[in-house]
Amino acid sequence: MAKRRENVRRRVRRRRNNVSLFANMSAYQQLLHNPCTSSLVSPYGGEAGIVQRFTGDVSIGNATGTCGLIALYPNLNAYGGFAAAASNVATAVTTSPAVASSFMGSSVQKARVVAACCELIPSALSYNNITGDLAVGVIGSDVIAGGASYTVDAIYALLSERDVLEKKSYEVKWFPGTQDDLYGRLSGGSSLITSATGGSGQNCIVIAWKGIPATTLINFRFTIVYEWVPQVAVGVATSAAPQMAQPWQNESAALHSYNPSWWTGFAHAVAGFSSNVRQAASMDATIRPIYQYLQPINAARTAVNAMRRLL
Repeated sequence: MAKRRENVRRRVRRRRNNVSLFANMSAYQQLLHNPCTSSLVSPYGGEAGIVQRFTGDVSIGNATGTCGLIALYPNLNAYGGFAAAASNVATAVTTSPAVASSFMGSSVQKARVVAACCELIPSALSYNNITGDLAVGVIGSDVIAGGASYTVDAIYALLSERDVLEKKSYEVKWFPGTQDDLYGRLSGGSSLITSATGGSGQNCIVIAWKGIPATTLINFRFTIVYEWVPQVAVGVATSAAPQMAQPWQNESAALHSYNPSWWTGFAHAVAGFSSNVRQAASMDATIRPIYQYLQPINAARTAVNAMRRLL
């Protein structure tokens, strides 16, 4: 009975930790952590655009495919991927527009990525016939080139996180590279963005898988939050005032300092993200720690304790 009560207390503490953690993130950290539903903000400076959420759905698989990969390039509004019969067979990465191709081609002059995620859902017929494993990573978008050929085994070596594939959804979040605050242009009615840097310093999401049953489709949902500037003929006005940059690299770095695997959504990452809640309060104040809002509370507690000692 005592053990059961202790387990209940642990579950309650874990729920409180999760709520407290999210509530004490900055607005941009919340958006990085939950691109699908968090309030929209832009942390970047310079020309202010329109911040908007876009989504897209694709599936990858074929009659013989037991492995494959997908790369989501938010800085290009593109994705690339393939399914292969064996993980040691080199296969070409074919690319297509990721989200809102008609709108992007007809209305957007330039855009930059604020947040993004890629959700994976296996389409197995039952919970019992899905097997395999996943590897995920966020890497420079110039590492895996569209049109080039790769083996899944080689891609696995690039990716830092692993998990067993089950009949459930997996969500991998993007975080910005050193130059993702730069706008990329769209031209000639294309829905693809021309990279501001050739891909260097701009990140993409990569997911690879092995050992699934042949003919199993892997479904993906992309969510990308863009800050975009309209084309001349659209008739949408943007802000005339330049916006002040926030320390966006520091905010992303604070999440990594707190838990290096926060962006994977894997079970071990979620557990770690909620188990060390109190540690964030000691992070350096110069990088806007996640628990910046707890500082006044901690100061008040210190003052109260000092007064109690005097009484």
